Amino acid sequence: MTGPSQPKRASVCVLGSANMDLVVTVDRAPTPGETAVGHEFAQIPGGKGANQALAAARAGGDVRMLGAVGDDAFGRRIRAVLEADGVDTIGLHIVDVPTGTVRRSTRKVNPDWAELAQGEGGAELRSFGGSGELTGT
Repeated sequence: MTGPSQPKRASVCVLGSANMDLVVTVDRAPTPGETAVGHEFAQIPGGKGANQALAAARAGGDVRMLGAVGDDAFGRRIRAVLEADGVDTIGLHIVDVPTGTVRRSTRKVNPDWAELAQGEGGAELRSFGGSGELTGT
């Protein structure tokens, strides 16, 4: 039952990717083919679909995620993160292939961040300024 003190939650269904971002912090962005020494490593659940599902759930939506993850540690972690924020994962299928990954190198240039993302579509360089923080995508 909804009323003035309990507004109806928006129903949202997200069909999209769910993958694990593998992030290494380096002093500078490596050139193509170059090996760079990393200082920190993080595994951050991501993917455009999973990020949208989390954002909608955190904004108060009633959210269901449709997609696929592998039957592995990355897939289990992504599912757990989504469920912890209230996303219904009944449509997030477990498949017999590894969960997708995106490899990222990040470098901090005080006070700005720069990010080099290396995925299936090749390398893409993006800059973020001002906040001094970088969040997984």
